Amino acid sequence: MLIVDKKIFNFDTKEVYFSDYPFDIDGCDFLKFPFCKNKAEIDGFTHQKKFTLIIDLTQSLDTIWQNVGSSCRKYIQRAQKDDIEIKINQRYNDFYKIITSQVKSMGRDIRAKFDTPKIDIMKRYATLFTIQHDNDILVGHLYLEDENHIILWHSASKRFQLKEQAQVISRASRLLHWDAIKYAKQKGLTVFDFGGIWPEKEAEKDKSKKGINFFKLQFGGEKVTRHFYYKFYSKTFKFAYNLYGRCFTK
Repeated sequence: MLIVDKKIFNFDTKEVYFSDYPFDIDGCDFLKFPFCKNKAEIDGFTHQKKFTLIIDLTQSLDTIWQNVGSSCRKYIQRAQKDDIEIKINQRYNDFYKIITSQVKSMGRDIRAKFDTPKIDIMKRYATLFTIQHDNDILVGHLYLEDENHIILWHSASKRFQLKEQAQVISRASRLLHWDAIKYAKQKGLTVFDFGGIWPEKEAEKDKSKKGINFFKLQFGGEKVTRHFYYKFYSKTFKFAYNLYGRCFTK
């Protein structure tokens, strides 16, 4: 289990990952449990059903690779020949600029302010994989992990800014996930979680969501149901939540 402490203005918030059930924690204003394994009715917690894609890392790496779609494998193999370099836990400032720029370009300024982790939070809790080309960061994936699990937390790229390199970035993004899978397996972790997929009906109505699902499903794995919980301990924070919308739970 991993508890991420984040300060939003003067409010103390906590996000708990890799927990089977939600539970109360003293001393916070807002508490969030993304992707719990089990459904529970606990007073004060709001519940939402979610879906995600997981890969069983207890399988051999060869088996995992064979379960990846053939076109995705070709992208990864091509990316390995591109003039790019993978960096782990470096270039935090550059990745932060990319992710904040991306969410703003999507019209999600509020989420950029509240949901995107600051650089110190990234360094304290997460593992950052980035692709570098000519000293420029093209794409990055940020993961959280505990002793058994790893989950995709945030992802961002310059594919809309550098349209002439869109194919390189697309291949690089797949390569980063594959390297993260190998990294997790080498560490002895047992579950790789892609951090959510959209329900099929919802994805069919939205081209962007459908594209996200297609990208993740290429890696094989198992679609599973997870449960999202959140709870307010501060009335003031709840007011801010209602004022700014549901960006805190997305």
